[in-house]
Amino acid sequence: GKPRDPTQGLRWKIERAERDWEAAEAAVLEVQGHLADSDLYRDPDRAAALVAEYETAKDTAAALMADWERLSAQLGD
Repeated sequence: GKPRDPTQGLRWKIERAERDWEAAEAAVLEVQGHLADSDLYRDPDRAAALVAEYETAKDTAAALMADWERLSAQLGD
């Protein structure tokens, strides 16, 4: 049969990391949209919860981007 591509597993991981990163970025944008609603700030507890959610979403997206970059660099080696 055909020889197996030794980078196939790494390519799969990169694709998965990219999908996860894109989903995390979408979550950041969604929360940003809620934070842009001036009515939100009538409820300080809800506003504080959304700010915390936004920070978590940003951190998650940054970590997933770093994973994607690390995997992509491995493929380039």
